[in-house]
Amino acid sequence: MVSIVVSVVGTNALGFTLLDFPASVQVASGSYSKWDLDSTVPNLLSLSYSIDPTSFQSVSGAMAGIDSAFVSWAATTPGLTLTPAGYDPVFNTDANLVGTTGFEGPAGVGLGANVDVFMVPSAYTANFLGEHFEFNNPTVLASAFVHTFGNGEINTVDLYLNDSFTWATNGSNFDIETVVVHEIGHGLGLDHPDQAAANGAENYSPYTYDPGHPVSGVETLNSLYTGVNRALTDDEIGGILFMYIDEGTVTKGDLTLDGLVTSNDLQPFINTFFNQSAPLNLTEGRADFNDDDLITFNPDLQGFLNALGGGGGGSQPFAVVAPEPGSLVCLLIGGLFLASRPRRNS
Repeated sequence: MVSIVVSVVGTNALGFTLLDFPASVQVASGSYSKWDLDSTVPNLLSLSYSIDPTSFQSVSGAMAGIDSAFVSWAATTPGLTLTPAGYDPVFNTDANLVGTTGFEGPAGVGLGANVDVFMVPSAYTANFLGEHFEFNNPTVLASAFVHTFGNGEINTVDLYLNDSFTWATNGSNFDIETVVVHEIGHGLGLDHPDQAAANGAENYSPYTYDPGHPVSGVETLNSLYTGVNRALTDDEIGGILFMYIDEGTVTKGDLTLDGLVTSNDLQPFINTFFNQSAPLNLTEGRADFNDDDLITFNPDLQGFLNALGGGGGGSQPFAVVAPEPGSLVCLLIGGLFLASRPRRNS
């Protein structure tokens, strides 16, 4: 169980960390909790979610706010799909698993969706997969019950909000969308970055996936609620890319964040070179092949073309897939020959 608690003081966070705080050696070997639905399509995670409508009736706009939280996570990468499903009122119990595929979803197997959202009293308890859960802390706004198989594979997630608090969607009281965005992060496999060190774990850079890399202090995955904070930062997005798209190694040249280097990345690469804004963001950093904070003709353009024509995560040769290759390549090469634009990383 992972929870977000009430606080009026923020705590700086360092990058992203993974669910249940695995040690560096575990992360390096791929031993950490995440979804694995054995998809036949690479770089794709498709989950369903459902919301208990009756438990949110007293909060105006609650359903829309929760939907918006799921939409925010789905927007992090084309490889992540979060689809609303009809609510199934059957609560999780061990008996519900008989005759099912072993995890919730898609809707229709009698257990609801992959991720279910409820409002429950702080005295709520549950028994599932041989474990007993209690939601009995009056200072806890919400908790994510992330159920896993023995190998760490996530098989179902329940997100519980504490109805002891006064909830709202207009920025007053406790903001439902902020808290649900936070809890979805746990359901996808992320944990509190501000608690990683105390639990013997590392925080990882969303840009390079190196451990122990400080980024910012505004992550929505922080353990403390400090007010409305619905926006996902590079840290959360980098964590999703690490687990489900790049599988631990940054795919240089993949500026569309789909795990592939294709012609779709060509225009973003051009835009990155000519864009004078700073610092480099998560996508722009993937154009910087030698991590020197400069987007230059060599090695960055050459690295991009090599990735585009030589595999780059599954791409086809450049000449085959690039739209109007002559004009685009001339524009790109001509501009990059003229100057190298300095870029700062954050």
